[in-house]
Amino acid sequence: MKEILKTAYKSSMYIRNSLKHPTCEIHSFVPFHCALGERVVISTGCFIQDGVSIGDFTFLNQDVILGTNTKSIGKFCSISHGAKIGLGPHPHDWVSTSPVFYSHKRGVVGSSTYSHLEEGGDTTIENDVLIGANALVMAGITIGNGAIIGSGSVVTSDIPAYAIAVGNPAKVIKYRFTDDIIEKLLATEWWDLEFEFLRSKIPLMKDPELFVNEISKTK
Repeated sequence: MKEILKTAYKSSMYIRNSLKHPTCEIHSFVPFHCALGERVVISTGCFIQDGVSIGDFTFLNQDVILGTNTKSIGKFCSISHGAKIGLGPHPHDWVSTSPVFYSHKRGVVGSSTYSHLEEGGDTTIENDVLIGANALVMAGITIGNGAIIGSGSVVTSDIPAYAIAVGNPAKVIKYRFTDDIIEKLLATEWWDLEFEFLRSKIPLMKDPELFVNEISKTK
């Protein structure tokens, strides 16, 4: 009986997701209050906290976790398998770090006395961010537009736009482009342009300078 109910639940989930997000490809449960953009892909085994927004064309590979403190994932992001984002903190200065002593969900205390969200803050992933496999992004972090996070990295502080950060804790090792190109890319805000227009500019994607010069003509 449990297997029958489980199968029925999964079927209803996929039907609901298809109706609510017809352009998206969804293979994991998406809570009702999440906002998905166009053509988002969510692979199997993902956990998504209710209320998270995910922008157009963003891709979540298998087993990605968008935790309690995750606020938003921007457009055109690539989140590799096993990445964990917005992991909430535990109280470091209490006698115990166990949620048994502060979370009503554990059935011991009558009401929660510690808030992961209030203590940790929002985690925001901006647009066109690449996060490598098994990376961890802690609560209260902002990762800027176009940044790359190396596989297995642990991000404990904000990462600037177009930076490449690796390690535990993650440190910026270089930037993808010159300061001039970064400034021009950010000024275009190309991720907010109509996709059919962007499609026409795909041949220029290999040359950032040509791309920004062409986009700038439309501004």
